[in-house]
Amino acid sequence: MRLSRYNLTVPSDKGELLLFNPCTCALVGLEPDFYRRYLDPESGDPNLAPPDVQAQFLEGHFTVPDGVDEIEEYRFERSRSCFATDRLDLILAPTMDCNFACVYCFETARRPGIMSPRVVDELKSLIAGRLKTVHSLTVTWYGGEPLMAQPIIQDIGQWLTAETRARGVSYSAKILTNGLLLTPEVARMLRDSGVTLAQVNLDGRREVHDRRRPRVGGGGSYDTIVRNLLAAPSDLEIALRVGVDSENRDECWRLYDTLLDLGLAQRCHVLVRPICDSPGVCQSAAEACMGMSGFFSWYLGCLRERLDAGLPVTGLDDLYPQPTFGCMGQHLSLVMVDPDGDFQRCLEQAGAKEKSVGRVGRPLTFGPVLQAWMSADPLRMSACRECRFLPLCGGGCPSRWLERGRPECSPYVNVLSEVLRLHDRWPGSNEPKAGLPAMAEEASSSGRA
Repeated sequence: MRLSRYNLTVPSDKGELLLFNPCTCALVGLEPDFYRRYLDPESGDPNLAPPDVQAQFLEGHFTVPDGVDEIEEYRFERSRSCFATDRLDLILAPTMDCNFACVYCFETARRPGIMSPRVVDELKSLIAGRLKTVHSLTVTWYGGEPLMAQPIIQDIGQWLTAETRARGVSYSAKILTNGLLLTPEVARMLRDSGVTLAQVNLDGRREVHDRRRPRVGGGGSYDTIVRNLLAAPSDLEIALRVGVDSENRDECWRLYDTLLDLGLAQRCHVLVRPICDSPGVCQSAAEACMGMSGFFSWYLGCLRERLDAGLPVTGLDDLYPQPTFGCMGQHLSLVMVDPDGDFQRCLEQAGAKEKSVGRVGRPLTFGPVLQAWMSADPLRMSACRECRFLPLCGGGCPSRWLERGRPECSPYVNVLSEVLRLHDRWPGSNEPKAGLPAMAEEASSSGRA
């Protein structure tokens, strides 16, 4: 076996050497002598390690078997992911209507009305056919505000629960909602319909949130959302997303401290995410967008400052890197269905008929739109093929690639080292990633602190 071309090393804050591989996102802290003996490209030989440690090297992809071409391996994994037939992942938008008038909303297809009975029946027929060949089904309820179409969610969700149970298919569902209608009664209906996770947005404490995310026609939403979150049943997992731009970033940690005081930070999974300049964002809001690079710089700096000061922190676990084998637009097992029954390839294109690639009444249609999505392949670009970050970046966002005519490196790769260093300090992150106990034990016996 030989060392992987993708191995990355980062000095840790603890004096160790962090070894990371983008293909598996395995991370382990090593004593420098151990690294030099077995894994240093200049002086190490992994074949000299004990057999159980060699097995761990291979599991973490720090080494690969002789004769394996890692670029071709990535091509295989990308193809297997994009063209998988053993699963079905649906994003269902039962309505494009919304009861909020957020200042930065990117959705240009907002309109009243919900999914018709005909589309519901066609959707069920489509799913029933696919359940004969898949072993797992996931559903994400999206909108608009999906809870403005509760009868659709209840009808389809309870049907899916019964169908998947009868066929022995694994089923899970989540919902992205603004939280205004997420009363305890609605939350119980969601759980009965197979929904186990609800993502809700708060942009700050009352004054800030209500200014940025008002109701249609005026009026605040903060108090109602917080009341709903506090009353949510314990068996419904809550992810609380804090949208951040240059106008409210200073409010972010004040909100987090308030959530701690309310007990919601302990009850909910708090995510801090940027509000990006997406198509449809009004110009006044777009000017406040931080962009991914600006967000990473600000957020990671905040995390380091708070960790240094011994203050509570949130969200780094969700920034831990994952391999990228194409986005939803390139995964044929993942389909977004809008209220008209049209198939879309991107959340930002919800309701845009000119971007559809088929509909529930007929198979996925190969045409110019789908062809463009599938052509955004990083393996066609020499710079991407040779890049050590290929398994993480995958050529960046295909939508922006198609818009600009060239791949755009993910800004994430520029902050990866800091993410890994901070993760190594993160509460509860002392165990090695990706199941590498033998390797960690051997490193410890070689003098790891």
